[in-house]
Amino acid sequence: MKKIISIIIVLVLICSTIFQVVFYADILNPKRLPESRIARYNIKDLQSLPYIKSESFQSIKNQLEWEKYDVLSHVSNSVQTDEQGRPVRYAIFKVREESYRKFLKKYPLEVYTLVGLTYPANPSDEQTPIRIHHIERVFLESDRQYCCVLNGNVVSNMEDGNYIYISVYGDLYQTLYPKLFRQVQINNANQNVQVQIDGHDFLKNISFSNDYYFDKLQKSN
Repeated sequence: MKKIISIIIVLVLICSTIFQVVFYADILNPKRLPESRIARYNIKDLQSLPYIKSESFQSIKNQLEWEKYDVLSHVSNSVQTDEQGRPVRYAIFKVREESYRKFLKKYPLEVYTLVGLTYPANPSDEQTPIRIHHIERVFLESDRQYCCVLNGNVVSNMEDGNYIYISVYGDLYQTLYPKLFRQVQINNANQNVQVQIDGHDFLKNISFSNDYYFDKLQKSN
């Protein structure tokens, strides 16, 4: 009887140890976000983006949702044409890429914007935008080995049909959990970005802004 009890105790201890190993392995190696399949372009290429490379709002929305973004959850409907009936198409552009070091670790931060572009009526595949219709979203991403989150503000504004302004500032915190990031800001406003920073270590205070002019595009008026 004592042998049976001893065996049961040993088995319980072994199972407990295995559970703890698996549990801690899951914490140290969290499941990464899906690999991005969405086309992204450099912001400098915005004014020369051919119609064939732009996408419908619904197409990008579906892809972003698959990639676990909550980017468009606040949008009730999308703009498909401008006031003159010309098509409005969408694309994602990389605005800025930064990295911050702490000891031997490198923390990346990328800034993207989802932009609505007005194209000519009945455009051919190679035709380029007439002007910027609106900034749909600005979002930040840091989902590699060493990740960081922003506790601060993002300012985005379409100043004119050929000019946009984007600014990011606040405190960065480092985190081991990439699935916690992929933040989203709502367009055309100064948005305060709050994250749960318990357990995160302060990394750096950041502040940067950029003006983007596109000389081949038309102004709004």
